[in-house]
Amino acid sequence: MESDHSVNQRLEKYLGREPTIGEGVYIAKSAVVFGAVTLGKQSSVWYNAALRGDIHEIVVGEGSNIQ
Repeated sequence: MESDHSVNQRLEKYLGREPTIGEGVYIAKSAVVFGAVTLGKQSSVWYNAALRGDIHEIVVGEGSNIQ
C-alpha cells in the first residue's frame, strides 16, 4: 500500500527516538507515529490513530493494523 501523502510528514522523532517503518506500510494522512515505534512489513495505521512511543517501545506486527 502507499500512503495518501509523504509518510515522512507523519513520522516524528521524539526524545531522541524515531519510528522504524517496514516495507509496504500504509499510514493514513491524519495518523501520527512518533518516538520508539516499529511498524512491521505490510502493516497499516489508519485515520486519526496516534502511536506514541515515548516511555516504552510500540511494536506493530507484520500485516497488523491500527484503527
